[in-house]
Amino acid sequence: MNEGDYIITDLDKFVQSVRQIVYAGFGDSLSEIEGDEEIDMLFKLNPEERQELDSVLTQSECMLIIKPHLTKQKNKKGKFRYLINTEQFNAIVDDFNSRLVSNLLAGLVNKGVIETAYDPDENDFIFWVKENGKKKDTEN
Repeated sequence: MNEGDYIITDLDKFVQSVRQIVYAGFGDSLSEIEGDEEIDMLFKLNPEERQELDSVLTQSECMLIIKPHLTKQKNKKGKFRYLINTEQFNAIVDDFNSRLVSNLLAGLVNKGVIETAYDPDENDFIFWVKENGKKKDTEN
């Protein structure tokens, strides 16, 4: 273990906490959050928020995202633990946030609220609000 490394003993709880931080801080700069009350609010989701989190950024997809960022280590008792440093943590938060945005956009496309297309000049997908703001007709 290197100086500056942190030990994760419960990976499921760690992932759940990071998911909540990303969801609760969505749209806000986490570096601007100050004070214990604001930090505590990142971990307190009401039932509707928890349900939305579970639908737009699942625990299972986050478990897949996090694995490449971790260093797995077996202790003397044969139990596994995970090591992480600040740089890895920041990368995990960025990856969770990117997935959250991607999943939210995909949901809006599926609902017909926005449209999307691939732009080869940008080498990325672009999105725009559907003309006249009408949802797509799903009863054809």
